[in-house]
Amino acid sequence: MITYTKEELMEIINDHQKWLAGTGGTCADLSGANLSDADLKWADLRYADLRHANLWRANLNDADLRCANLSDIKGLLNPIEYIMKNFEKTEDGIIVYKSFGENYMPNPNWNIAEGSILEEVVNPLPTVECGSGINVATKEWAERECINQIWKCLIRWEWLAGVVVPYQTEGVIRASRVQLIKPV
Repeated sequence: MITYTKEELMEIINDHQKWLAGTGGTCADLSGANLSDADLKWADLRYADLRHANLWRANLNDADLRCANLSDIKGLLNPIEYIMKNFEKTEDGIIVYKSFGENYMPNPNWNIAEGSILEEVVNPLPTVECGSGINVATKEWAERECINQIWKCLIRWEWLAGVVVPYQTEGVIRASRVQLIKPV
């Protein structure tokens, strides 16, 4: 694995920005790079070659990895494994928890009542920690972080395609569709 200093990595990213802008530079080749613990926050790595790179504990918040080659990448969160390990599973789907009005006012079109189904367009980028969609969490996260009433909710198995698990999550995911079960 190739290890870059912080300065070398910034030079590669800056050169990549020039390439993206069409003002010279070269496409970033970080294949096989050890990027563990690297601060890539806000880095625009579109089309970069990250094959076989190690991104363990790299800060990817708001990084742009669209069209980047992530083949055989190491250290990125596997969303299916994360969901199966951290959320209760039922016959109908996974149980999640939601509180309303913590940071943002709830969508005025939502009917916050038992049995209601909430819908919202979800930001599909896993590099965005808190994006549009219905932000839900593990029970432990909700009990630790929420001040307002917490709701037990269900994401049905058939709705899992609308779930995004951010790479940097500590218990929060977002979904396009959630059913409210009951207040906890």
